[in-house]
Amino acid sequence: MNTSLNRKDIEDFWRRSNSICDQESEDPENLHVQVRRMSLAEFNGLAGEPKLADIETPTWKSSVSQSSLLNSFSNRRRSILPSDTYESPARRLATQSEEDMDIQTAISRLKSIETTCQKSQSCDKLLNDLSSEKSKASDAINRIQIVVKQLNQIPSSSTSTIQSLLPETVSAATFLAKTINNIKINTTVYHSELLSTELNQVFCSITSFIAKLDNQTMSANISTPTRKLSLVASSYSQLIANLNVLNRAVSSV
Repeated sequence: MNTSLNRKDIEDFWRRSNSICDQESEDPENLHVQVRRMSLAEFNGLAGEPKLADIETPTWKSSVSQSSLLNSFSNRRRSILPSDTYESPARRLATQSEEDMDIQTAISRLKSIETTCQKSQSCDKLLNDLSSEKSKASDAINRIQIVVKQLNQIPSSSTSTIQSLLPETVSAATFLAKTINNIKINTTVYHSELLSTELNQVFCSITSFIAKLDNQTMSANISTPTRKLSLVASSYSQLIANLNVLNRAVSSV
C-alpha cells in the first residue's frame, strides 16, 4: 500500500520535530551534565587507597599525648585493684603482711595449733581422691625442712633474722596440720592414728628446736656456747628425722 505525503503534512512533521527538540534542550537535567573522567587504573580497581595520614586528626586528640592517656589508664586501674598481687602460696606460705615474730610467740602459736588439731574431728568435705591432700602435706613438710635448715645455720646472735623466718615456719606448720587432719578423716582408723602420732612428734620437735634458738634462755641455763650449739644441732636432727617419718606415713595412706 503506497502512502503519499503532501506538502502540508511534511511541514507539520518538521514543526513538531523541532518543537520536541527545543523542549529537550530546555530541560534542566540535560543542561548541566557533568562527566567525570576515570583513569584506566581506577577503572580496573588498581588505584591506591587514600592513606591514613591524609585523614584529618580529631581535635580532641591533638591536645592529648599518648603518654598522658597511658598514665591516666594506669591510675584508674590502680584505684580499682583492692591490693597488690602476692606470689603463689605454694612458693611462700607466710602472708606478705606478716611481721617478725619472737620465739615465745611462735612457740605459743605452735602449741595452740597442735591442741586445735587434736580436738578437730571433721574437715570441710569428704575427699574422693587423697592424692591432692597428700601432695600438699608433702610440700608443707618440705617447706618446714628448708626453713628450719636456714634457722639452724643462722648464728644465735642474729635475733632479727630468726624472727623474720619464724612466721613462715608457723604458717607452714599450720598448713601441714590442716592437710593431715583432712587425710585422717578420709582414711582408715590405723592410718589416722599413725598420722596423729607422727604429727604430734613433729610439733614437739619444732617447739623444742625453736626454744633452743632463744639466746637469753639458753645462756641462762647453759654455761658454754659449745654446749648450746650441740643441743641446737641435736634438736634439729631429731626434727628432720620426725619430718621424714611423717612424710613416709603420708605416702603409705
